[in-house]
Amino acid sequence: VLENIFSPGEKNSRKYRFTEFLIGKMITEFLDSRRTTGLKMPGDVKAFIFQLFNKLAFDRDVSFEEAEQFVGFQSLVVAMGVLAEILPEPFYRFLSSTSRQYTRYVQEFEPYVENMYGNELRRSCAPSSASCVTQATAAILDGITLAGGVSMPTDISTAVGVLYSTHTTNPYPAREIPAGKELEFFWENIRFFAPVVGFPHWSKRPTCQNSTPEETAKLNKHWGRQEACKEGPKNRITGYADVNEYQGGIRHVPNLAVAQRDPRRWGADSNQFVVRDLKAYKENSVGFAEMAEDTSVANGKMNRSCPGKTLALMIGEAFLKLFKKDEWEVVSPEPTLDHAAHLHELYAEETTKLNKGEGRQEACKEGPKNQITGYADFNQYAGGVRQVPHIALAQRDPRRFGADSNQFVVRDLKAYMDNSVGFAEMAEDSSVANGKMNRSCPGKTLALMIGEAFLKLFKKDEWEVVSPERIEFTMGPTWVSEFVLQA
Repeated sequence: VLENIFSPGEKNSRKYRFTEFLIGKMITEFLDSRRTTGLKMPGDVKAFIFQLFNKLAFDRDVSFEEAEQFVGFQSLVVAMGVLAEILPEPFYRFLSSTSRQYTRYVQEFEPYVENMYGNELRRSCAPSSASCVTQATAAILDGITLAGGVSMPTDISTAVGVLYSTHTTNPYPAREIPAGKELEFFWENIRFFAPVVGFPHWSKRPTCQNSTPEETAKLNKHWGRQEACKEGPKNRITGYADVNEYQGGIRHVPNLAVAQRDPRRWGADSNQFVVRDLKAYKENSVGFAEMAEDTSVANGKMNRSCPGKTLALMIGEAFLKLFKKDEWEVVSPEPTLDHAAHLHELYAEETTKLNKGEGRQEACKEGPKNQITGYADFNQYAGGVRQVPHIALAQRDPRRFGADSNQFVVRDLKAYMDNSVGFAEMAEDSSVANGKMNRSCPGKTLALMIGEAFLKLFKKDEWEVVSPERIEFTMGPTWVSEFVLQA
């Protein structure tokens, strides 16, 4: 169903030609409609992509005002995707309004999915066709909200942004699309400004709540099929059954953004914005998770590459062909292209004035309250430059810890004192505000004191572990699975 929804079909087929025509027509109408109001990037493009996806998928016309409302919801869902992972259970109720809005969109789309794909889903999902239609609708909504609905506006915005930006962060000072190379230019935006950074998969599923790894493994069937974990009693706080999202599982997250700049595939200029031959993109790209295909498994039904790849490239190429740079001027030609690849047209001067001497800052002025949240809207990252040193990697840097840096080796204290950054030791500068702006861990000495005392007083021969073979060491931040010791 997803492939049918997000694929234009075989090249030169009737569906392909019609999709191409419809995309061109809607882009032209969209650009014409923005000539009097201005074109806000990426907000207006997000709204347009929602309109376009509705028309392509369901032959459904959506007004620009409706699309803008969806963009507001979309932004909230994207933010919640990060927040919800770390939110304590008692606060789940604060997500209920977002959850209800998501349900309303599923209910809104469901009749269209039923009308177009109901028979197909009934054949493949009997006897539970009703739930299968709902699942298919939710998957389509996920694609519109979180996948193509975010990725397409991101790379269209960067593509337009590099044509205008005079900021030092613009990686493409030429600021012109080579003649007849709109598709290659859009490809380079996808490569350089990877809209999808990670592509996770599980090589071992997490252990079902209140179950064992052995019982969980029995739920894996042939041909990529799986049975769901049994649902337990409802949690009194959340109202839902508890689930185990990761413990006991092994999850891999290939970094597509890094792979898209791998010099072993893209050459010595891999970290530069260079419009390349189509052949280079077709042979080396992993931006659409092209590597996640294996037709020998379930006849390809378990492929996880992007089903909208051809459609995305078609939209991007058409937009860049129909967008005429000389017909538009940017309000502020210093929009920055940050590491998340989002285009910002923000005036930074007033914000900069809030930075005072000796590390002091004034707060941003509070605006009107948001009707949904009850709080004033604020910008958490747009226009800023944020660096996140990867301390876990630095703690295994062979340039500091030697050739055995990726092995657990008890070293001399001097090695730790000279090389550790685990307590952010590098974040100290006593010349700034007399050290009051230091960001190293103030509890370093205390932490080491507690750890040393615990290990001195813990006697291994006085304890035994219930199942030592189940103590697994995985990725951080937890690193080790739960286990029980008995005296």
